[in-house]
Amino acid sequence: MDFTHPAFVSDGIFSITGPAGGGKTTVLDVICLALYGRTPRLNKVTKCENEIMSRQTGECFTEVLFATQSGHFRCHLSQHQARKKLICT
Repeated sequence: MDFTHPAFVSDGIFSITGPAGGGKTTVLDVICLALYGRTPRLNKVTKCENEIMSRQTGECFTEVLFATQSGHFRCHLSQHQARKKLICT
């Protein structure tokens, strides 16, 4: 999601909407994960456990790019699975 898109910038406010199970909360979760390495909603996002990773997937990745008066920043979190088990390093 590009929050610098004119549709977001012009009004200064927006909402994340959609049907139940559509991924609205997941959008907020992945932003929190990229920035802080954790999310308030899920307790088990560690090197060895991840409740947010989709079942039957081998990896997950989230990245947030943002700017402040101090500069431009990139935060990310990624995990990979080997044979359906998270790699704990």
